[in-house]
Amino acid sequence: MSQMASTSFLLGFSDQFQRNRIENFALKSIQSIQKRKFDVARKAWGLALPLLPYGMNQYNYRDMKLLDMSQKDMIAYFMEVDNRAKFGVPDDSFFEMTSMEVFRALKNDFAISKMQEIAQLLKTIPVLVYNGQVDMVVNVGGVMRWLEHLKWDYQKEFNEKRFSKLRLQEDGPVIGNYKSYGNLAFAVVFEAGHLLPKDNLEASMLLLDKFIAGEF
Repeated sequence: MSQMASTSFLLGFSDQFQRNRIENFALKSIQSIQKRKFDVARKAWGLALPLLPYGMNQYNYRDMKLLDMSQKDMIAYFMEVDNRAKFGVPDDSFFEMTSMEVFRALKNDFAISKMQEIAQLLKTIPVLVYNGQVDMVVNVGGVMRWLEHLKWDYQKEFNEKRFSKLRLQEDGPVIGNYKSYGNLAFAVVFEAGHLLPKDNLEASMLLLDKFIAGEF
């Protein structure tokens, strides 16, 4: 959230007044997290989102529709009788884009940092962090900021490492950037948002294949 104000401003989605208001909510959220008042932090974050342009998809800022047809089609697909049987979905179950019951159960977890846990994982386990370039809510600047502040054995070396170009084929177009050092790999996929596998399935599969093969 700390980078959402500057990202929105630099892309022309908000003016200086809106930027200042978003930054004020971000500061309140960060201060609340430091005081472990996670419910207050979440509410401050929630107040910042309406300051973005009306109707903008916060998960993919190229799209000015909050729910596109492909998502609606996906729900319809899983609700079809034949597909329910194929995937073993019980007759009394149904799909929806967002479960408010799940949201309410997890609402106070959203603002809790897991940086210490990730740093612990990096001692023995490879970790891949990937980001859609056009995600506003979990924006690239914000992710890069916490990665740079992640305290682990190779923090300095990772931060000094430059991006390499990500391509589907060796001589194909550039679809993103990536860098890695030690057990940490980070990738940014162009023209993809929060739902990266939905926006760019080929790139998502490439990331997983390279990560599993240890090619980062």
